[in-house]
Amino acid sequence: MFIFLLMLLFKAPDLDSEIIINHNLPLQTKVMHDNTLYTLEDNEFVATEEEYIKFTEGYIEKETYDSYRYLLEPYSPTYLHEVYEDEELIIFCYVSGVYIINKQTKEVTEIGCNLYVSHVKVIDGIAIILGYKPHCRQAMGLYISIEDSNVINLITFEGNENPHQYDFAIAPNGEIISISGELLNIYNTNQSIQLPFEPKYMLTSDCEILVFDESLNIMLLDNEFNESINGQVALPCLNNTIVDMMLYNNYLYIVYFDNFKTKFPNYLCIYDLKVPELTCAVAIKEDIPPRLIIPNEK
Repeated sequence: MFIFLLMLLFKAPDLDSEIIINHNLPLQTKVMHDNTLYTLEDNEFVATEEEYIKFTEGYIEKETYDSYRYLLEPYSPTYLHEVYEDEELIIFCYVSGVYIINKQTKEVTEIGCNLYVSHVKVIDGIAIILGYKPHCRQAMGLYISIEDSNVINLITFEGNENPHQYDFAIAPNGEIISISGELLNIYNTNQSIQLPFEPKYMLTSDCEILVFDESLNIMLLDNEFNESINGQVALPCLNNTIVDMMLYNNYLYIVYFDNFKTKFPNYLCIYDLKVPELTCAVAIKEDIPPRLIIPNEK
């Protein structure tokens, strides 16, 4: 009873926010703010007791991290940059190396590559690792056989002048792609697709590719690079900076910071890409913007 009372006493307060648009709120809406996980319930962000560990590109559940981290102690890895997890594997991408762990056997496979990994996908027994080499614009994509750990393909290319994690990606079919100017480049086949505008960001899911610019001109392509949607959706304020973004289940999630703090400092906007339209907007009244939590698919 005493412990329960302490938990109530020290429980984080709900995140100060206000729903300003709610046409159709998706089921998955979680954010991290000040080391506390919040879920959007009944039009407000409610604090939870779930614990997460921060790495460069996101967060991992502390329980999951603790379950596998001890297996990597003999390797002394440094600087965790990205994590991938499915039902069979968990892949820890450190700058010092990539470690593939079989969940059932606890076997660890070390891949010696010095990369800031931003994207990982596993397709038909092949792990695809994509990132930038440290301190340069050169990107590298590795295709690794899960069965024997052999590198079966290696793709390198020059990134943009100011590279970031959203200007290159792994397509749903496993091909490595990037955006530059008004082109979508496909490196496996040395092809380029002309786009109707110059995008700044690109996100992918299991079945689609989304490109968009800061004015939210958007274009959605299917897994064969055919255009399915082309249009523009609404911004929450005129002078904004995109802080975080996520593509999940045909919804685009974006956290904005209002540069002038005209009414609220931050916004979470959720766009239904099937329409497309702004379907939900939440004003975050805290000065520090929250970070999005990608749903755990394991």
